[in-house]
Amino acid sequence: MIYINDKLVDKKEPKLWKEFQSEFSGHLDTLTKSKIVKPITIKYIPSLITKDPNPENKGKTQKPRSLSINHVSQIQIEDSMVDVRYTKTAPKKNAAGLPEYSGIQSTDVYTQLGVTDIDFAFFFWAYSLQNNRLNPDAKMMIENKEQEARDIATVKRNAATIQARLWNTIEDGGCTDELLASFAETRKHIYNVGTLDENQLRMAIEQDLELDRTQRSKLEFLEFTEPKKVTATEFVEKTDVVAEALEYDVITQLSAKQTFNWKTEEGETGEPIWSWEGTDKKDKPAYKFSLFLDENPDIRKAIVAKTDEKKVLTA
Repeated sequence: MIYINDKLVDKKEPKLWKEFQSEFSGHLDTLTKSKIVKPITIKYIPSLITKDPNPENKGKTQKPRSLSINHVSQIQIEDSMVDVRYTKTAPKKNAAGLPEYSGIQSTDVYTQLGVTDIDFAFFFWAYSLQNNRLNPDAKMMIENKEQEARDIATVKRNAATIQARLWNTIEDGGCTDELLASFAETRKHIYNVGTLDENQLRMAIEQDLELDRTQRSKLEFLEFTEPKKVTATEFVEKTDVVAEALEYDVITQLSAKQTFNWKTEEGETGEPIWSWEGTDKKDKPAYKFSLFLDENPDIRKAIVAKTDEKKVLTA
């Protein structure tokens, strides 16, 4: 039974109830969709179950001893917060006719729990802030294998992106020391950022992200270090040196080999300068080459000098 502000709910909120029936149709009876015929599994979120680091316990996992689903939650209706309560048996009523609930009511979950009580399943799904559908910090969820597979794939992609941004060179999608230092300054567990060398800085960030067993810190890092989209004006300003060097045949762009090369005095293709192979495909090669030149001022000066010479000769 579900009570809202001590009033028994005769009919579940129509929109939520239809959504629940749709999501768990494979678990409900086909006729009325009001009974669970195949248990709905409530379990710990996957990140709470980890491999045992002890090599002697190969194949074993570490997890919380147990978690309890509280039978009371809160929702906001218009301007008021109201209690939502689940109970398996009807409460006794006092002299004033109000229901009295005995003790602290909860249901223990040891790793996972197969639910056949539709009121309990609906209460947890629709109202409980211990369900990560409603609260990103919650430690429990209702099993959805397809969604979990997508989530696991996302976590793996994010982990690979984080490693690339931390440890790759700038040309290969890594972050600058300045950007990483700016991120580290936002983390309360990373101290004396200014005294860390480039490797210590990266190791400190990596350790900080691993300490957070949720995905929140990792998502914050990805958002903080996401390459900003280049505007048309910024692109022109940034690639002006590259564009002029190409125009005056100082360099050439070989798309097939993904390289920028010098041009010889005879106008032939010369030695390669830089390759954009394996870099982020979001930005155009000319822009990425301009970023390379920012990191290699001697090569930039040489390109500018040769371009200026060609300008004089063709004036």
